Amino acid sequence: RDAVLHNVTSAWKHNDGEIDWHCLKYPILQEVTGTGTKKKALGWNMIQSSLHFDLHHAGKAGERMLGRASVPVKALVSNHSGGIQDLRNVEIDVANQHGEKVATVRVRLQLKLPQAGSPFSELDRMNMESLEEMLDNERELGIVGRVKKVRDIAMSIQDGLENIANFFERVRHILLWTHPMKTAVVLAYISCGVVTCYFVPFRYLLIMKILKDFWKGFLHRPKTRSFYNRINNLLNTIPTAKEMAAVYANERNALQEMTRAVQHSEAMKVTLQAIWSGQLYKRGTFNKSMKERFIVVRSGYICWWKQSSHAERGMPPRGRLYIPPGGHFGVNKLFLDVVKKDNGRIGFNMLGLENPADSQCVKRAFEIESGFEGFKLAVQAASGATEGSDAYAEKVRQLSI
Repeated sequence: RDAVLHNVTSAWKHNDGEIDWHCLKYPILQEVTGTGTKKKALGWNMIQSSLHFDLHHAGKAGERMLGRASVPVKALVSNHSGGIQDLRNVEIDVANQHGEKVATVRVRLQLKLPQAGSPFSELDRMNMESLEEMLDNERELGIVGRVKKVRDIAMSIQDGLENIANFFERVRHILLWTHPMKTAVVLAYISCGVVTCYFVPFRYLLIMKILKDFWKGFLHRPKTRSFYNRINNLLNTIPTAKEMAAVYANERNALQEMTRAVQHSEAMKVTLQAIWSGQLYKRGTFNKSMKERFIVVRSGYICWWKQSSHAERGMPPRGRLYIPPGGHFGVNKLFLDVVKKDNGRIGFNMLGLENPADSQCVKRAFEIESGFEGFKLAVQAASGATEGSDAYAEKVRQLSI
């Protein structure tokens, strides 16, 4: 069912200033009433749809559904005119098929509704068609449904055969020392086992095994397959032939890309993966004098090198400034603040984060002789922000205190 949605992860900024860098983001459909040309969309506070959370237990015999919890969508609506709704911290009971409570799930939910009167975009149309197609496939019955079920069974059998083939390929790669460290670990374990079996009689090993199982049963500890899980984890980290071929192909493509980049002109090499590149003057952290630096604006970052040749050779940048996404704070007078215009240069300060996980902004001072508007537009494109947002400016002001 998630073939269209793919469990989309996104950064989630709350009104209290907290940011969840990994959350699940799903689109939903608005209910309609009527038929034909008399269809009319219901208000979000009137729809009967719910968000369902299924709780599963993953065991060695397969997954087993324990129960389901539901939250009505209209319970998440706080502003009928649309926009981002209030954040809800809810605890919902998980009930099994007999209606008995089996667990409690704590979730944080926030609904983002379209603004009233906003135009219907092409992206909205594509999302609507994808979701409707997914729902139609779930309701499909008859011959087509049975054919698709047979297809799914055939695909699962194919996946099982592929897993068996991958197992033997990984064992082969262990014997071929494809991953020397892991092969050495396997060899060390086998050597220890051989030495133990050679010096310790088998009856003592059997007694130790029986006593261990008896002690676990006496303590009422659940049976675990930790030894087998360690073996499976070791084997799963050994690459298969297909994965090795993909690694070699990626390395070959990277080498070819590097060769083509070297053959291009300096301008092409400099602008590789860059929205904007050029010479700026940057004030040092300890030495407060302005020094010329080669600046590259990439998607989400501003990097600088001492010389453009250092960037072309793939050397790590001397520094970088993380541009948070537009939902965090955007390009405005406070984020990119012009402080002076003299001597043919434009001086400005920029606020950003040294690391994406930081919560404290840092300020860097720059000067540019020409091309300031292009640099500003590049920063705006890299952050995906909109100019002139008071909410974003207030967030920057709070982080910079």
